[in-house]
Amino acid sequence: MNVNRVIPSQVDHTGRKPLSFKRLRKEINKMFDDFSHGMLSGDHSLGLGTDVHMTLELDVQDHKKHVSISVGLPGVDDKDIDVSISGKSVTISGEKKSRSEGRNGESFITERSFGAFSRSVSLPFDINADKVEAKFSKGVLEIEVEKPQELLHQSKKVPIKG
Repeated sequence: MNVNRVIPSQVDHTGRKPLSFKRLRKEINKMFDDFSHGMLSGDHSLGLGTDVHMTLELDVQDHKKHVSISVGLPGVDDKDIDVSISGKSVTISGEKKSRSEGRNGESFITERSFGAFSRSVSLPFDINADKVEAKFSKGVLEIEVEKPQELLHQSKKVPIKG
């Protein structure tokens, strides 16, 4: 009797660990992004590891007085990043330039993505551009958006009758 058929194992029949759901979602999203970018640009190859429209993964956290947005941008120079504000949206855009230009030889494997990126985050309030700070250090962009004063004082204690 084959025990692996009865008890699920952590290794599939090829000897590799199965994809975690997070990694699987990331791979599927990247595949769709690569495919749709190729269709829009006229390049019908999947474009893996070439100049493609990169997908930004970010974290948005709600704090008492501000909202913070954190984006990992390894290999991107700060001069190639643009942060803009429009109404309730923060837009992060830029370009990750290929470092292989000018090198001789062919690649065996190219898994890193290069090219333009853009991502907008909508917040539940109008943003005052003067109250936004952006810092870039060690490949991580940190944006802090101050909440409007009227939003800070919205809560009101409700008395409980017994």
